[in-house]
Amino acid sequence: MNGDPKYPDGFSHFEYVNPGAPKGGTVKLNSIGSYDSFFCIYR
Repeated sequence: MNGDPKYPDGFSHFEYVNPGAPKGGTVKLNSIGSYDSFFCIYR
């Protein structure tokens, strides 16, 4: 790393984040299978 860090210790947020943005919502993650589980069927 050369030079000083962009953000000082204890910074409140990244410059591309809006700290006043509304909070809430849902996250839905779906996983039927994965690359690793495919090989047991393939063999």
